[in-house]
Amino acid sequence: MTGPAPLDREEFRRWREEADRALAGARLQAGAGLHNWARFAAEQASPDASPSGTPGAHYGPADGTEALEDAGAVLAFVDRAWERLGG
Repeated sequence: MTGPAPLDREEFRRWREEADRALAGARLQAGAGLHNWARFAAEQASPDASPSGTPGAHYGPADGTEALEDAGAVLAFVDRAWERLGG
């Protein structure tokens, strides 16, 4: 490879840290029998980068709780709509 490196050390470190987080999540999901999600998370591990830092550094427990609650509300809405349609 010639020319300047496409990433600097800091960007590589951030990318690699997030890849490790995604892979750890994939392993947890596989252990829980959620193999389709384990595969998705494993794919995200190579590459998943953000120019403003790693997603893991930006989201905390409250964000995860909010996302789970939002997803539950959306699915409940869809289930009610399906029932009204006679499904």
